[in-house]
Amino acid sequence: MTMRWMMALGMALVAGSAAAQDAPTLKSQKEKRSYALGISLGNSLRKQSIELDSGLLIQGLKDALSGSKTLLTEEEVRATLAAMQNEQREKQILAAKELAEKNKKEGEAFLAENKKKEGVVRPAERVTVQDRQSG
Repeated sequence: MTMRWMMALGMALVAGSAAAQDAPTLKSQKEKRSYALGISLGNSLRKQSIELDSGLLIQGLKDALSGSKTLLTEEEVRATLAAMQNEQREKQILAAKELAEKNKKEGEAFLAENKKKEGVVRPAERVTVQDRQSG
């Protein structure tokens, strides 16, 4: 049994080191720039929670950069991107409404609890108070 574990561990280490060796090293500025743009684009899309098929994203990039025939017409690209923007806008509006409602409930709960505390006084509505410290 111990021998099996040791063999499995050894194989895992060999596989891990082979995977690390397969990772490309970025030597030229072109390679670094290309990879940096990929990271930047990927981070931006992830932060926006946009669901994508990474294979088709890469295919679209390749087709556009090479000038190859694309899978969508220009009109389809515009319509798809406009629909995506509308979806993202709707998600943002919904998230803002949910946060506003949550904050309102929490604020009302705080005020209800706070007014029960000793020494808490609520002035009449529409009263403006300015605290001035004397000299």
